[in-house]
Amino acid sequence: MQEYDLSITNHDAAWSGGLAYPETSSGFYLERDVLRLVEGIPYLPLRSPKSALRFWARLRDDGIELAHLLRQFPFVKYEPLETLYACARAAAVLDEKLVSDLSTHYSWRGVVLVSFLIALRPRAIYEGYLQRAHERVPHNQWIVELALSEIRGSNDDRHIEHRQALRELRGAVANFPKQPVNLRRGPTADELPGLRSATAAVADAYKSSGVQQARAVLNASAWRGFL
Repeated sequence: MQEYDLSITNHDAAWSGGLAYPETSSGFYLERDVLRLVEGIPYLPLRSPKSALRFWARLRDDGIELAHLLRQFPFVKYEPLETLYACARAAAVLDEKLVSDLSTHYSWRGVVLVSFLIALRPRAIYEGYLQRAHERVPHNQWIVELALSEIRGSNDDRHIEHRQALRELRGAVANFPKQPVNLRRGPTADELPGLRSATAAVADAYKSSGVQQARAVLNASAWRGFL
């Protein structure tokens, strides 16, 4: 059983430039739901081939060794497998909208994470998103190219060990039962001004009158589904 270095996680305001709601639409899915989905997946190991290989090999080894526990989730949970649970959960719900969001609105962190997730669940429909993201991450292009090679099923001489580890990890996470994940739609550009005002109103109520008043303002807001 390997121990993960979780000091290399995780997600803070830098994830999305420090903006709760940007000036234009934040994507298909609500930002906080996307961040909640991927918050258990460390992105820093994915910056370089060396650290990524170590990370994937550890996940793979644990997934193979403890496959019987993975199959029993969520009825049996084993804390050392939390990172593997997070990876498997996100890969299982990956779709075109989530790929678009992560590859476009979440800086280089989103690009490396979605490349990893696509490598776990490759589909031809994701290729265009990776190709467009490739030029935006000059320091992380290797993982985008790796995900593209998994989509295409290529067997070139680059990153042979990485491809092998990913394919074995893909088999391991197949033991993970798909879990329901709530990804609410994100606000449109036209909705953002009203949403920002509602967010500010809740914050003001909290500062002036505390939690109960903030909750009352939130519950009365037409935007509570986004907050």
